[in-house]
Amino acid sequence: MKKLVLLLVIVISLLLVSCGTEPAVDPRHEPIPGNAAPPKYVPPVKENVTVEESNSSEDVDLDVIVDEPNSSEEEPDVIVEEKTLMNDPNTFVVDVIVDQSSFNPYLTEIQEVIKVTDFKLNQLTGVNLELRKVYYLDTLGESTNSYKDSLQYKKILNDKAVNGVIVLTKEFNTEEQGGFSVAYEFPDYCNGFKSKYGQNRIYYAYMDWEHKYSICGYKDGEHISDISIGGECTNQPGTPCVFNGDYYICENAQENFYSNPANFMGSLFVHELMHPFGENGKYDHYGINNCPEVSETNLEDAQYYCGLCPNVYDNFKESFVEC
Repeated sequence: MKKLVLLLVIVISLLLVSCGTEPAVDPRHEPIPGNAAPPKYVPPVKENVTVEESNSSEDVDLDVIVDEPNSSEEEPDVIVEEKTLMNDPNTFVVDVIVDQSSFNPYLTEIQEVIKVTDFKLNQLTGVNLELRKVYYLDTLGESTNSYKDSLQYKKILNDKAVNGVIVLTKEFNTEEQGGFSVAYEFPDYCNGFKSKYGQNRIYYAYMDWEHKYSICGYKDGEHISDISIGGECTNQPGTPCVFNGDYYICENAQENFYSNPANFMGSLFVHELMHPFGENGKYDHYGINNCPEVSETNLEDAQYYCGLCPNVYDNFKESFVEC
């Protein structure tokens, strides 16, 4: 009996000790706040792909999302993208991107202009132009202060099965210039039409779709006069204005090749797509003093060559290098 009482006293003493003592915590094993479970996978990682303007040291970052692994037990697969090779010496393939915050042309209108672009490029170089896709986008991007910041349409940029891209937009001062060209660099890409910038370039033409040829009687976009004003009509004041079904044009220009809006826009497309194959940038325009092969300038030849020096097209014809 005494042994039983002693045993009960020992058990009760041990219970009292355990209830009154805080357990020691090893700081290396502190619980996650809120008892949250550790993450099962690492969030998606973003890699930067640099896109450069042909004549600028400034870079633009394209964000490419890397797929997350299926589980924490597996390593993500390494995806090696097959290099895109544009190797047809007889065809220059383009996409068209329409910024619908600027313009909203019908597909048939774009196709009509592309027919002229194809005709002129073939006439001047023997190379055909092929339209692959037309993309209608609500906007080019959240930031449109610079074309280098407007790459929200990165998925289209990364679809590299083209030689060139035509972007129809009012952004980046295209309304004043009519258009400009940029040679963007892409990884895992080879363009058979090699410019002075290399073979890993896709040639972009940013265009004002509503740019007009030889307008007459306009001020700030509004038609206010029946005769030319402010240097219009090759600086011939008083030239009568004629309505061509689309806008008022100078009477002395209505028989020119450019007087047809599709002919004018198609020629502008050729002009900007070919610019990277010139040697002197803005000085490759027809009529510039250092433009070779042109001793006397005339309007008909200027429009025939889409406003560029003839040697630009010679450079393009000799540019093809198989990838």
